[in-house]
Amino acid sequence: MAASCSRAGGAAAASVPQGWPRTARAPPQQHREGLGSGCKLLACRRHRRRVGPSGVAANCSRRQWVADVCSAVSIRPRFEGLMAPYVQKLITDMAEEEVSMLLGVSSEITKLEDNMEGSRIKELNQRLDEIRRGAAEFNFLANIRSSRNRRTIADAEHSSSLKSMSEFDETAIVGEKIERDTKELAQVLLSDENHHDLKVVSIVGMGGMGKTTLAQKIFNEPTDQKHFKVKVWLSITQQFDEAELLRTAIEHAGGVLGGAQDKTLPTRNLTDAMSVGRFLLVLDDMWSDKAWSDVFCVPARKASQKQLGSRILITTRLEHLAPMMGEYFHQHHVRPLDIEDAWSLLKKQLPPDQVVGIDRLKNIETEILKKCEGLPLAIKVIGGLLSTRYPSERDWNVVLTCPTWSVAGLPEQLDSRIYLSYEDLSPQLKQCFMYCSLFPKGEEILEDVVVPMWISEGFIQPPDESSSHEHGLEEMATEYYRELIRRNLIEPAVKYSLTGYRCTMHDVVRTFAEYMARKESVVVVDDRQAATCGCRDGSKLVRHLSVGQTISAVEWVILQKQKSLRTLIIRSSIKFQPGDTLRSFSSLQVLFIHAPASAADFKSLRFLQLESLPCCTQLPDGLCFLPCLQVLVVKDAPAIKRIGPEFQAPSCLSAGHTAAALAPAFPKLRDLQLVGLCEWEEWEWNDDGCEQQQGSAKATIAMPCLERLEIQNCKLSYLPLGLASVNRQALRRLHLYDLTNLTSVENFPSVVKLDVFRSPKLKRISGLSSLHMIRIVSCPNLEVLEGVPSLDSLALQDQTMEALPGYLRAVNPRYLRLHCSKKLYKSLSSPGSSEWNKIRHIEKHDISYNEN
Repeated sequence: MAASCSRAGGAAAASVPQGWPRTARAPPQQHREGLGSGCKLLACRRHRRRVGPSGVAANCSRRQWVADVCSAVSIRPRFEGLMAPYVQKLITDMAEEEVSMLLGVSSEITKLEDNMEGSRIKELNQRLDEIRRGAAEFNFLANIRSSRNRRTIADAEHSSSLKSMSEFDETAIVGEKIERDTKELAQVLLSDENHHDLKVVSIVGMGGMGKTTLAQKIFNEPTDQKHFKVKVWLSITQQFDEAELLRTAIEHAGGVLGGAQDKTLPTRNLTDAMSVGRFLLVLDDMWSDKAWSDVFCVPARKASQKQLGSRILITTRLEHLAPMMGEYFHQHHVRPLDIEDAWSLLKKQLPPDQVVGIDRLKNIETEILKKCEGLPLAIKVIGGLLSTRYPSERDWNVVLTCPTWSVAGLPEQLDSRIYLSYEDLSPQLKQCFMYCSLFPKGEEILEDVVVPMWISEGFIQPPDESSSHEHGLEEMATEYYRELIRRNLIEPAVKYSLTGYRCTMHDVVRTFAEYMARKESVVVVDDRQAATCGCRDGSKLVRHLSVGQTISAVEWVILQKQKSLRTLIIRSSIKFQPGDTLRSFSSLQVLFIHAPASAADFKSLRFLQLESLPCCTQLPDGLCFLPCLQVLVVKDAPAIKRIGPEFQAPSCLSAGHTAAALAPAFPKLRDLQLVGLCEWEEWEWNDDGCEQQQGSAKATIAMPCLERLEIQNCKLSYLPLGLASVNRQALRRLHLYDLTNLTSVENFPSVVKLDVFRSPKLKRISGLSSLHMIRIVSCPNLEVLEGVPSLDSLALQDQTMEALPGYLRAVNPRYLRLHCSKKLYKSLSSPGSSEWNKIRHIEKHDISYNEN
């Protein structure tokens, strides 16, 4: 999800044009008020004492104490997201000051009396007394962040934060060794030795050693680009779906996808696709030879007989894997980085303003790097942590001497360096980080998916109990997402390295996150887990459940046992029985499924994504009656050609015309995304009927809170009148991508940001009186841009453009960013040219072109 523009907080931020890739800021400052006026804090004096490391076990006990507090107020679920971060912050701050904070919620209970029964209040008091007594039992471990050095959004904005990234992760590429390894292995792939045999090249090393980075660099080598006509990169999960793996391989190889139920036809199609030319097949992170023997062995061998010199490149932790594949093989062991390369890699993780003069800290950093043991992942994570510190001997020494480097009780397979970085996160950011573990390996973490999930879960809270509309919870959540990227806890996917829109989580980091979230989160990835939903212990309170693409369908009756679920993510088939319903999940806040269900039963639902609907010809009618739904995503529904008025039908059309008739359709929907409805041609939406009946257009307009709308890849020629209603005050951002038949965008007076990409028939944009920023990409027939008096930033991109459009004379933005053809660029380089005269009235320009 593209972050909306916000006011600049420092010189670095102010120099970046709005709406284009920019450095991210640290997460917003966490306010100590936290619980607001509804709860009060009782303070008592306490002797200050040094507290030593108590290990993971003690931390788990502390987290359990926090969970008890959250559970005590779970009668009102919204308080959990509010209290948990605050209570955790109290824990980390107690050892720093001579104050011990105890929770008192008498005023909150008073406020809730109207909504609770007397017996429940008595029970709540008893539980809070137990929690209050439990608080005194803990010796709290001070966080390694000192109160003086803890960075907030205000001071973070004075330095660059997000490093710039190229086609793949350049921040992991350092030193001559990786260059030598790349050239050596590229030569092995290209060599004519055993030319007639299919050769396997295996990169072996422990987790976090940089195997994938080396493979990526080889994959992108110019010599390989010329030598191999067909190149396929696949990440292999431990529990993979054969059909999905085949489909992905065919797609990457440029082949034809078949519709057969068995794998005979897809296997043949993959063979044909790889037989077009000499191929390079990369199988990243293999844990066994099963993917090779069951899926790729036959098509690869057959295709290699037609295309001599084809190669297989694998990355693995297992030395014996390559010999098991039964082909001629070459094995390369990745070694730890030496101290100079490690130092270079660490410096790449720091903002540019911190790198200047950093060599004065090399002695301290040498000691820090020794603790990283030459592992690139560990160095990147610690580098991300150090990037939040002022580069001084004192601040870096705090990190060096932190006892968390060797925490007791951490399982052997987990990396204590990641625990060090985790402990440095704010309580809210810890929740967001652990939540990312619900996306299993092979699933990308999309910004516009996970950000609204965090918000719906209550992880993101506005300061001073302000409304989300006033203070922008989405912007705050987006800053958290960027902070996780900056700390290298999630990493941008290859194609989205510049924007970070799609991210992945390294296996080593994911394993750690799953462990830290194990008390309340379960990820089901195989049939054995599916039989119990990963919950062998019946006493386990599961709040977040993610069901991956298991081979067998999951029994719905097993899911229904998890009555405390707040997040349910389903990517697998579900076995329903007569009488099965969705009413068991009364606390559900986030639902992510691949097919539509009886969503109207989810009265508390805030986030809903419907994805991969090849046979769906219309959207469910009842979605508009969900009272709490805030985010709706419909993705990949190619059979839908029309969306009728029943989709956004106002409640006044329901039978009875009672008091419920006053409620609008989608009353709290903030974000609507309609993506991949490639045959969608008509959207019928007119609010006139109900407005006339009720006499109050504002009260009955559908989607009155809609702030963001994204439409991508469809055949709409116009946007409906109901969407462009003059009474629509909340809509701020409108994103239109690949609308090939769209002819105009008109009359959206509240929109401040507009994206129009790849709409070749677009001719007119007008009537956007509040528009602040617009980006126009590959819209060659646009003739009119008018009615935009507030326009501040205009970005125009068309590499085929040889003359500037005439509408540039009629607008007066402060900033123009232009990406055009080389011919036009040269013309604009002459200040007196006719093309330059079209934009000379604009204050600031940024003009570029591509050589190719």
